[in-house]
Amino acid sequence: MMHPDTFYHIFNRGNQRQLIFLRERNYLYFLDKIKSTFLDDTDIVAYCLMPNHFHLIAYTHLSFEYLPFSKRLGKMLSSYTRGLQNQQKFVGSLFQQNTRKKALLTQQDVYNCFQYVHQNPLKANLAERFDKWKYSSFLEYYNSKPKICNIVLGRRFLDLPLNPNLFYDLSLSHLR
Repeated sequence: MMHPDTFYHIFNRGNQRQLIFLRERNYLYFLDKIKSTFLDDTDIVAYCLMPNHFHLIAYTHLSFEYLPFSKRLGKMLSSYTRGLQNQQKFVGSLFQQNTRKKALLTQQDVYNCFQYVHQNPLKANLAERFDKWKYSSFLEYYNSKPKICNIVLGRRFLDLPLNPNLFYDLSLSHLR
C-alpha cells in the first residue's frame, strides 16, 4: 500500500525484453501520457525512458487509498500499448505485468535512485554524456527547463546545485 507524502521509484520494461519505444514520437507520446495521467496530484521528480524500459521517481501528496494510482498507471500503460499496437500492427502484451513501485523512504534513497535513473543511458551505451540522452529528466535539471518534472522540489529535497556544470559534475561523480 502506498502512503501520502512519499517518493516512489516506478519502473517497468517490455514484455520478454521487447522494445517499448521504437521512434521518437513514441517517447514523446509516453511523456504526454505521464503528464496527462499524473501531474494534477503527483510530482514527477525524475524519469528516464530507454528503448525497452522506463523509470519514474514520483512524489505524491495524497493517500493512494483515496487515489487509485495503480489503476491510473495501468490505464496509462494500456493506452500507450494500444497506440503502439496500432502503429506496429501487433497484438499482445507490451509491458511486463505488475509495474514495480518501490517506496523511497529516506533522502538518501531518493538521491541514490535519482542518480541511478539518470545513469541508465550511459551504462547502456546509448549516450556518451548525460546531456546527450533526450528522454531523461537530466536535461530538465541541467537546462533548468522543466517539462514534466517538478525540478524545484527535486533540487530542494536533494540539495542539487543550480549551476549546470556543477550539476553535471555531481552526476558524473556518482557514475558507477
